[in-house]
Amino acid sequence: MEKSARTEPLILATLFGVRSAAQSRCRTTGAVTERRRKPDDQAIKTAYAEATIVAADTAGAAPPEAAVAVMRDLLKSDAQNAEALWYVGDAEAAAGHRDTALDLWRRLLTQLPPDAPFRPTVESRIAALQNAK
Repeated sequence: MEKSARTEPLILATLFGVRSAAQSRCRTTGAVTERRRKPDDQAIKTAYAEATIVAADTAGAAPPEAAVAVMRDLLKSDAQNAEALWYVGDAEAAAGHRDTALDLWRRLLTQLPPDAPFRPTVESRIAALQNAK
């Protein structure tokens, strides 16, 4: 099975600044509480969605729909949100929406420096979708 951000928490840590999957799981409760207190805060929405995804540990499946819904909302206010581009692209790919996933991941790729550790994963997923016709 190809490695993805869902199955490789350390890749997430590198791209999004999370120290460990365990820390993300511990932050889930805090993110939920903060989201209730400040429902429109973009950073809290991002933390909530990311913590939900990591805590769900859906290895090989699409991220949880609740988290994807938050990520879609984030893209409405910040079309370049890296986490949202990755996870919404992941959900779109899992749903068979190839062109939408490619668009999202290409936008993400433009933000990643050439030596970013996560860049090969994004490039690999793009190539896999391009080759699957």
